[in-house]
Amino acid sequence: MTQVIRVLYAEDNALDADLTQSHFAHHAPHIEVTVVNNGQRCLELLAANAFDVLLLDNHLPDMDGTAILLDLAARGRSIPVVMVTGAGDEALVVRVLRLGACDYVSKEGSYLATLPAVLESAVAEHRRACEEGTPAVSGRSGSCMRSATRRTASSRSGTSPKPPHIWASRSSARHAMSWPASRTAPPTW
Repeated sequence: MTQVIRVLYAEDNALDADLTQSHFAHHAPHIEVTVVNNGQRCLELLAANAFDVLLLDNHLPDMDGTAILLDLAARGRSIPVVMVTGAGDEALVVRVLRLGACDYVSKEGSYLATLPAVLESAVAEHRRACEEGTPAVSGRSGSCMRSATRRTASSRSGTSPKPPHIWASRSSARHAMSWPASRTAPPTW
């Protein structure tokens, strides 16, 4: 039997939250999703409950995802965070990965189909790091360090001006930006 994964999903768009919960109920019933619609409630539930992973929309009514990542780092909270947003760009990807998010998934195309695997991977790597006694919190403010490189869901071969997903991890961002893998953070520009 697959182990239950408890997800806290901070999402203010009720339609996105409902679609995600429905998708998981039908395609990944081992993933239990609790939805909150603002950042303050997200932080309150994280402090009071045990969740395996935080699925975080960047645009919430009272704060953005980067503020939540900064708060988690200030509290020393070690939880894998997967950022999911409908509005973002490569600068946002780099910023949230620097702040400790494990992955970034753009709300485009069939992104819901990728979420269960992304969440499972983030939780598995976080648990493995804890079991091995390796830091689950990066030297800066992160909530997990990824060792596996993720590729974008589609190639940038020029056939499409924008891939259907921006799917990045810290290690792929390091590679794409050409800074050494031994560094825990990209250079300050």
